[in-house]
Amino acid sequence: MSKMDLEIPKNKHNIEIWKSIFSSQNLELLNDTYGSINLKEITDLTKSPSLFISDLILKLISFLKKYDFTLFERTILKLDNMLSTTLFVKSCSFEDIENIYTENVVTNELLLFCFLKKILDGEYEDVKKYVVIVNGILIQIFNSNKKLVYKLMSIFNTNLLFNEAIGLFISDLSKHYIQLIVDEFPIGWFSQEKDYRRKILESINSESENYIFLLILLYEKRRCYLSNCLINDKIGLILNNTLTDLCSCDLNYYLKLFEDEEIIAKLIEILNFIKFLDSEWCYSKVDYKNKFYVYYSDLLILSFAYKYKNLNDGEVKDLFKDVMYDDFIKEIIHDDDIGSLKTIEENLFGIS
Repeated sequence: MSKMDLEIPKNKHNIEIWKSIFSSQNLELLNDTYGSINLKEITDLTKSPSLFISDLILKLISFLKKYDFTLFERTILKLDNMLSTTLFVKSCSFEDIENIYTENVVTNELLLFCFLKKILDGEYEDVKKYVVIVNGILIQIFNSNKKLVYKLMSIFNTNLLFNEAIGLFISDLSKHYIQLIVDEFPIGWFSQEKDYRRKILESINSESENYIFLLILLYEKRRCYLSNCLINDKIGLILNNTLTDLCSCDLNYYLKLFEDEEIIAKLIEILNFIKFLDSEWCYSKVDYKNKFYVYYSDLLILSFAYKYKNLNDGEVKDLFKDVMYDDFIKEIIHDDDIGSLKTIEENLFGIS
């Protein structure tokens, strides 16, 4: 089937034909047509190479939306298969989605999911209103299918808007459900440009019980992840591995829950772990280096807590010089991570 431009019907008879094509009784026409055409475009919704969109079908749907939005709205609310729902939502702007969502009680999980995906695929300068509607969609999905929300944690794991909305979403959840959601968070490498998890914390009242509970859960999740990494001595770790994408959560954990003296004591403890690393039993050279990086990543995080609390402790400084200026540090630390050693020094000695 060759490409063709969509022409607006010239008379009432043709208009009725267009309306009948998109009536709820004829939705399967889309699927029948889909199977017979040459499919070329990758959908912006799924970004899956297995799902393509026909120019003709999209033009038909776009015409329906412009010609009779009420009919379009009534039709989209009745869709019950992934293909048709994806096609219709692809033709929607955010304003269309907002109108349909706010003017109707949308209970169709498939439609809500497609709305969510379309919104999250966008790029926005001001995300506030988008966060609110994403949060509303999450609440609706959660009320009908909690397991689907848990799955969304991995699907949209690296989406900044989604992480910000999740923070707003879990603000009012019970601790039981917060635990279940955190359990589904995949742990990834640290990236300063894509600090996704920080967005969760920014959306929650830092004085609330749920904020404190979340900090504890995320701190424990990182500790568990690092313990599992040490069990597998075949994988060599570097700093970004051990910092993980939860490092900003760990930093907030120390800032919120630790007294000044506890920060100092923890730093001294970590520096001593590194100093006496040779006395620990290690299965291999990789295991030895991995243990170093676990301690070293904690040292870096704690150095920022020390800095932000404006601490000044002589024992910490002396121990840092004794341990971290040793030649074995330069031998064990990866070349790409040398810069972080300078950062720790600046944090502890107040060098700007």
